[in-house]
Amino acid sequence: MHSNDKALLVTLIPILIKSTGSKTALEKLAVSTRRNRMFL
Repeated sequence: MHSNDKALLVTLIPILIKSTGSKTALEKLAVSTRRNRMFL
């Protein structure tokens, strides 16, 4: 994982938790990042 990706996730995850208050958003994010990684 690139350090940029890590920093991005660290900043995005708390925002997602605050806005959604659920784990489903995190799971969707994890799935989408995994998919994006396959295409990179």
